[in-house]
Amino acid sequence: SFNVDLIITDSPSGCKDTASVTIFVDDEIRIVIPNVFTPNGDGTNDGFVIEIKGGKDAEGTIFNRWGQVLHKWDALNVTWDGKVPNGEAVSDGIYFYIIKVTGYNGKVLDVPGNVTIVR
Repeated sequence: SFNVDLIITDSPSGCKDTASVTIFVDDEIRIVIPNVFTPNGDGTNDGFVIEIKGGKDAEGTIFNRWGQVLHKWDALNVTWDGKVPNGEAVSDGIYFYIIKVTGYNGKVLDVPGNVTIVR
């Protein structure tokens, strides 16, 4: 945590005023990963949206049940639309991911899991 003070002086009168605040810096990695999404074009829950806080770098891979790579990324806070690189939509089902996040604190977090697609 950091204490920050702002001291202001009025030029004509010489009056001073002080404002203080404590800033807390949280260096822990936080990841929000949904377990299902519905890429059916209705504008609601159409993407697999991963939200990462406290991360400096992230990379991830999504696989089908046979271990084939369907989607890869190398960025924070990404969205997968349920399509393979050639633009073809994958079928309903369960897909697996591995996400690796490096935090500002130098810690590395590996997160395996699965997501279900329902169209």
